[in-house]
Amino acid sequence: MNEAANIIERFIAGIASDYEWDDFVSVTTKDDTLNRVKEYCTSIDFLFPSESADGKPYFSKSAWHKLGQLKECLEISEPATDAWLTREGF
Repeated sequence: MNEAANIIERFIAGIASDYEWDDFVSVTTKDDTLNRVKEYCTSIDFLFPSESADGKPYFSKSAWHKLGQLKECLEISEPATDAWLTREGF
């Protein structure tokens, strides 16, 4: 889970490459919680649409905030992440 938290942190900071983010959200694993994390990350644009005029993905303050919350849960533990995802409907 720490690797996922690091990738999300890098994405939020704007230092993750497009390929790193794409690989993270696109590749499924044997870990159900991690797959739910990835599903949440790919759905965030639909849950919290862009606030910019050009509709650029991931440009919503709410989306950034939620990704930050998810990163924090990932750093705590898998049960914390699982509970957070359940509250979010994932």
